[in-house]
Amino acid sequence: MNKKIVHIFAFAFVVVLSFSIVQNPFSFHYLHTLKYESEAVMSEHDPLYEQIVQAATELEVPPIDARIDLFGKQYLVIMA
Repeated sequence: MNKKIVHIFAFAFVVVLSFSIVQNPFSFHYLHTLKYESEAVMSEHDPLYEQIVQAATELEVPPIDARIDLFGKQYLVIMA
């Protein structure tokens, strides 16, 4: 009986400790800042990004010697 009471008190302590860690003003302020005061980092019309996309389409090279490795075949047989 004594051991059961110790377990109940330990569980209650962990629950209260967990709740107090999450519900403190510092965590609330941090989460509020993350949700509502964040700024977008990337815009869709970034000139460097547009230049990279254009260069990627121009410099794309199709694969020449494409092959399926033996490991991939064994893996597909095992999964099937």
